[in-house]
Order: sequence, then structure tokens, then C-alpha cells
Amino acid sequence: MKIAFLTTDNRESDRCYSLPHPYFGTAPAALLDGFTAYPETEVHVISCTQRQMSSPVKLAKNIWFHSLHVPRWGWLRSGYAGCIQSVHEKLRQIRPDLLHAQGTERDCAASSVFFHGPKILTIHGNCRAIAKLRGSRPLSYWWLQAWLERFCLPRFDGVICISRYTRDWVSGLAKRTWLLPNADSFPRSACETTVI
Repeated sequence: MKIAFLTTDNRESDRCYSLPHPYFGTAPAALLDGFTAYPETEVHVISCTQRQMSSPVKLAKNIWFHSLHVPRWGWLRSGYAGCIQSVHEKLRQIRPDLLHAQGTERDCAASSVFFHGPKILTIHGNCRAIAKLRGSRPLSYWWLQAWLERFCLPRFDGVICISRYTRDWVSGLAKRTWLLPNADSFPRSACETTVI
């Protein structure tokens, strides 16, 4: 089986562009660590970044890493149009059997939503809940992320929810939901490099 796994390379979110290896949140890192026990599964990690970075081709024997440089215009200000285009070009090359996107807080859900194969989304925070709580004004960051979340959720085959609270927020939009807590891993500090 071939899986495309869209997640944030924390070198991008932490602006640690000089580090030679990607690092991820604890749940995506634990999930990738688990995939190493299934060598017959080919995993392709895809992450968009605003700067070109030196990155390894593989994170493990069965896990490839694709860092996609997307200029600043291609991020939220364009509805992630640049990320969507770059990810789709990479997906056409990889031809995965399944796409798994991590979260709606950044580009991952939007970059995945037009993939024509089976796709699932793990949702961590609820952008719509955050936007409502903050009283976000139109075209602000959380307002835009909430709009994109509302657009993306019904277009996935299913949504993995890490809590009942999350599931309650997405159940009206998602085709199907699964309640599954985050994978466990060890905590990582900002800008810490870890190779699987």
C-alpha cells in the first residue's frame, strides 16, 4: 500500500529553516514511527514550506520525504493555491492509494481536498470554534481558516477526531467520523531535530 501523508514540517512553523532534518508534532511523529514497523507500506510525507531547505530523501526505509517550496503568495492569502498546486503535482507523481492530511489549521486539508482518490483527515483543533470564540473579523486568519475548514470537511471520505468535542464540531459536515486519540510519542522542544 502507498500512503501520502500531508503534515506540517515544524521547521516551517518554527522558522528553523537551517536545520537539515524535518521534525513534526508528537502525534504525526508517533504515527510515522509506527509505520516503520510495516515495511510493506510505502509512506510519502509531503510538507509545504515558504523557503527552500536541505532535506533528506528518506526518513526511514519505507518513508520518503518531499519538501515542497511554495512562495509566500501561494499560502493563505491565495487560499493556499500554491500549496494546492504543488501538492497535486507531487501526488500525480506518487499515485498514492490513500491520502491522509493532518489538520485544518494550516495548508494540509486545503492542499488535499481536490485529490480524487480515497482521503482522510485528522482534525486537531476546530478552526470554526476558535474563530467564533475569538469573534474573528472577516478575512482575518481564523476567519479564513474557519471558512476553509467548512469547505474542506465534507470533501474528505472521513475525519479522524481526537476527542468527542472535536467530533461534535465536525459531525454535521463530515461524511464519516472516527473517534481516535492522538498517537503517543515523546515531547519535542522547538527546533529539535529528530530522525525516525
